[in-house]
Amino acid sequence: MPLSRAAVCLDCEFLVLRPAVLAFALLMERALQAHDDTGGWEAEPDRSLLRRMQREVNALAEAVRDRRTTIGAEAVEVANCCLMIAENWGYLV
Repeated sequence: MPLSRAAVCLDCEFLVLRPAVLAFALLMERALQAHDDTGGWEAEPDRSLLRRMQREVNALAEAVRDRRTTIGAEAVEVANCCLMIAENWGYLV
């Protein structure tokens, strides 16, 4: 089923999310929930998260180069690493 736009309040400014943004965010959340049993990333050092992100970027680049069906999943992993770093630095609260 295609997603319609969703309205969210960000600092009390209502934004309408594009269907692709909403769908990608849902995929990100699904991937994060799959690892809920491993704990959070709040105590993870920047260096560790940056190394993980670089591995995920490399995996995404390989998937794109080889035209694999895993491109979407790899993109989600890269985005989740970015989210973790941004949250740890206080940019998402």
